[in-house]
Amino acid sequence: MSSLRAFSPDGQQLAEAAPDGRLQLWDTGSSTLRQELARSSHLALRSTCVAWHGKSAAAALVAVGTDGGAVLLWDAARGELAHELRGHTQAVLDVAFDGADTLYSSGADKQVCCWSVSSGSLVHTFKAGKAAVHRLCLAPDGLHAALGGSAIRL
Repeated sequence: MSSLRAFSPDGQQLAEAAPDGRLQLWDTGSSTLRQELARSSHLALRSTCVAWHGKSAAAALVAVGTDGGAVLLWDAARGELAHELRGHTQAVLDVAFDGADTLYSSGADKQVCCWSVSSGSLVHTFKAGKAAVHRLCLAPDGLHAALGGSAIRL
């Protein structure tokens, strides 16, 4: 598996979620490593997806999905793990933030989980179909989502 990457909303940082569970944050202007974040047991979970939340890299959270079913929510400004979200029974395949306080995660367990970003609590879970949900795409207004798997569903 290759590393997974996502730019911060302002384009000033690049998050790279390595397969071994480390999260590296790079400064795009200087091409330098700003920080490397990892749990003490980072080798236990492989990264599967990554997404940024926040208008700037200085006030951002980075979500990293794992093959163990957890979503790690990192506070990029503080360089610490804000929440470890557990709601999936299989690998998390995609993560996406809405414009407010909600993180969505989809998984190989055919579930989509809705999380409160501020509290780290599970708000809602729903079964999305008969197959794994590989991709999430949220409308800017937060009212619609497209889910991609072996079949596309709106």
